Amino acid sequence: MSMDEPAGSRPFVIDPTGRDIHGEAERIRALGPAAHVELPGGVLAWAVSDQELLRRLLTDPGCPRTPTSTGRPG
Repeated sequence: MSMDEPAGSRPFVIDPTGRDIHGEAERIRALGPAAHVELPGGVLAWAVSDQELLRRLLTDPGCPRTPTSTGRPG
């Protein structure tokens, strides 16, 4: 599964007030097993909601684990 986002798509923007955490989580899960999100402060990230995918990512030595890593060469 590619973690690249489709052309023209925008990340799901997380509400910094946290007014509807459960509804927001449901909307993110509806986007698929891994959704591109924008955290408060404009930080781009991936929200992984599929347990098997998360397990694979966490055990993959090639998966970046630092907040500044993009996982893309160059």
